Amino acid sequence: MSGRLPSIEACALLAAGLLSIGLRPAIATDLAVPAAPAVPEIVTDGIWGAIAFAPGTGRHGFFWGASTKPEAEAIALNHCANAGGQDCRVVSIFRNDRHGYIVDEAGQNAPRHCGALAVSQPAGPPAARWGSASASTRVDAETLALQRCGLPGACVIREWVCT
Repeated sequence: MSGRLPSIEACALLAAGLLSIGLRPAIATDLAVPAAPAVPEIVTDGIWGAIAFAPGTGRHGFFWGASTKPEAEAIALNHCANAGGQDCRVVSIFRNDRHGYIVDEAGQNAPRHCGALAVSQPAGPPAARWGSASASTRVDAETLALQRCGLPGACVIREWVCT
């Protein structure tokens, strides 16, 4: 090999020959790194709410009106702990967009404005069964929480909150 680069005419002839037999010559754009797929923007503004629950003690706490998800979770956990919950965890998180249209973490358009917690009766610790849910309406959140509690007629709504 001579170390000389082929002329533009030679490259054009080679490309024409490849095209004539059905092959497409590689071009610089073929070597470019493909663009990453578009990731939907996660909207985090709005009015956040959360319900925390301690299954071992049956205690709970909630908060609504936070500007961020972590704030709502932290305050709900704090209320649960102040109520005597020793194993509190966030069981429902929800948000109401201030502007009426959101896309949540799952790419869904429907905001979840309400959360509910259902526990089996009697409510003493530890809670035998419980369920929580968030939904667009209070009725839907309560219905789902009762279903997740799993004891028809024995579970009651302990807490609900809407933003």
